[in-house]
Amino acid sequence: MTCNLPYKTCTLLRIRVVLLTLVLEAGLVYMAIALSKYFYILVAALGLLCLFFLCFYIPRFVKSTEITVSNDGVIVKYGVFYKTEKIMPILRLIFMETHQTPLARLMGLCAVSFLGAKSRVTIPEISNMDAEKLFALVKGSKSGEQNG
Repeated sequence: MTCNLPYKTCTLLRIRVVLLTLVLEAGLVYMAIALSKYFYILVAALGLLCLFFLCFYIPRFVKSTEITVSNDGVIVKYGVFYKTEKIMPILRLIFMETHQTPLARLMGLCAVSFLGAKSRVTIPEISNMDAEKLFALVKGSKSGEQNG
């Protein structure tokens, strides 16, 4: 089974960046009013950085993420500037879990983590239905390896 991240993940990541930027910019504006007018330069720079993430980085990160599950293991490939490939062999898999923030729960998404001997592979937010399929597939592969 090979899949990519859903478009909802892109939306969720964009919402997180906007909220974080608003909080940081509010603090910088307060500092500019209270201390120095030079903090407005930081506000503008932070706004440009936010635009970069919203328009360029996040969509490309979501498109670059590829998740492959086979009888041998779970492979997660991602990266825009630096490509990363993480492999979790089924034989070393100890624990699987999901993580949901309130915003992700509203959007029907959850992050999935696989814990193995001295390693962890985390898949960014995927749909709850895909997470259930992933758990069933990995559980089936794990029980097949133990019986075989």
